[in-house]
Order: sequence, then C-alpha cells, then structure tokens
Amino acid sequence: MELNSQNTTTNQEDAQKFLAAHPEVLVGRDALREERAKIGGDEANTFAIYNKPVSNIVLVQEFDADTKERVFAVALVDDAQAEEYYRKYKDEDEPSDRGSGDATQPHQFLFERAPTA
Repeated sequence: MELNSQNTTTNQEDAQKFLAAHPEVLVGRDALREERAKIGGDEANTFAIYNKPVSNIVLVQEFDADTKERVFAVALVDDAQAEEYYRKYKDEDEPSDRGSGDATQPHQFLFERAPTA
C-alpha cells in the first residue's frame, strides 16, 4: 500500500510540475467544454491531439486546421473518462489514414512548408 501512495504522490508532483511549467494550459473538463464552445464545438475547423505528458494527465490540444496554430490546450488530470479514451484510441490509426491502402507504402505529403525569405 505504501508503494501505491508513493506513486500517487509522485504522479501529483509530476502533474504540478508540468502545469507550473506550462501556465497556458487550462485544467479540467469544464475548461475543455468552455474552450470547445468558444470555437464552435464540433462545427469548428479544428483537429485535436491527445497525449500524456505525465502519467496522470491527458493533454488535449486543439489546432486550427488551416493555420496549424494551437487554439487551446487543456489538461485532464486524474480523469478516468480521459484515461479510458486515451487507452482506447492511442494505438489506432488517424481517421484520415483508414482505408488509404497499404500502410507500408510511402504516401505523398499534402502539406508543404512555405519557403523562408
């Protein structure tokens, strides 16, 4: 039992360090709902990336589909629903990759970086 409480303490410390280092990251499911509502919900021209910067945080980053700039970032800390979603989808292909043919064959990139001056 002691090891478990030590891991919990370490997880909380890691989460606090991450959030302190990234003050632009909002926290919690309410913040996520509010930010998604601000951009127009499911109708927004955005895409989301989910990752785990530390063991007890699922970080949701929403990006503008045209500019590729981050619109917002929300940390879901110790959120069972977020953890379940992350585990379910972390190893699956991106939806745009489904049905695109042989995944072992190279694909042409559709995005080209603009030349720098």
